[in-house]
Amino acid sequence: MGSPARAALAAAITCGLALVAGCSTGTPAPAPTVTITKTSGATASAGPAASPSITSTTPVAAGPGPCQSGALNVALGTGSAAAGTQYLPVRFTNVSHAACTLYGFPGVSFTGETYSVQVGPAATRNHASPESLVTLAPGAVATALLTIVNAQNYPPGPCGLTTASGVLVYPPNLKTSVGLPYNGYTCVNAKYHVLTVNAVVPASS
Repeated sequence: MGSPARAALAAAITCGLALVAGCSTGTPAPAPTVTITKTSGATASAGPAASPSITSTTPVAAGPGPCQSGALNVALGTGSAAAGTQYLPVRFTNVSHAACTLYGFPGVSFTGETYSVQVGPAATRNHASPESLVTLAPGAVATALLTIVNAQNYPPGPCGLTTASGVLVYPPNLKTSVGLPYNGYTCVNAKYHVLTVNAVVPASS
């Protein structure tokens, strides 16, 4: 075998060995470069702070408050009578410098001369008279009508007939009373309704 043939055989053997060994005849390719890029998280852009919701309310003027004891003058008005029954108004006059209100029924009862001892039952409320808010300007008057049945029309014994020397009046929704002079008959027995009171109303002119 000539020299060229031996050279070719040697090269073939060398290449075969190189393939088996995983070798290459050229310069090995460089390993690929892996670039890792660290991306920071997106920062939320803070917008302008929301303004708090402001609700504008228009102030409402408060009306007059309830009449207090010091604002009222309490007195008995001029009465009338018919068929054995007396009608007597209780007058509430606003003597203060500001308007005030009354609502509902006054408390009324007969008393002895000193107003400290109640005589007979307290007045029965007449619910047929409607309750309404009465506004009293300074100097204005409200009234509550008393209906007083002649106690002498009842049997004296069962009625417990007796005399009253005064009337005790509590203005509506107040705890301070006013004693007023009165002279008449009443019954001690609550079964016999002698005294009835209506709700307050503006005084008729």
